[in-house]
Amino acid sequence: MIWGVIVVVVLACPSWCAMHRGPDPDEPGDGGMHYGQELSVPIEEIMEVGVGARIFVQLNAHDLEGQRQTVIDLVDPYGHSAELAVDEARAVADVLVRGADLWSRTPSTAVVCLSHQPPGGRR
Repeated sequence: MIWGVIVVVVLACPSWCAMHRGPDPDEPGDGGMHYGQELSVPIEEIMEVGVGARIFVQLNAHDLEGQRQTVIDLVDPYGHSAELAVDEARAVADVLVRGADLWSRTPSTAVVCLSHQPPGGRR
């Protein structure tokens, strides 16, 4: 009888790993999970079940068959999440900064309207 051998490559924890889950013996090729520090940003004074609303960001990595897939989790106050690659996270940050810059340049009494056409129909 020949016994099969499953080799699981365990990669070293990345420098940002704050919490580690070891390989799952029931999942072939699983090399474990790494969780970075959870960062959060409080948003408006929306209270749900006595807890203020926050947006959470956390760097996560899953090691599978000797390869590491790293994503940035973005979780909204309702628990919905998106996994972003580094380039996607930078694009989201850029959009947020641009939006904040536009807001700071807009007088507080003005209304920003993207569908408005100035007189003459040209934008």
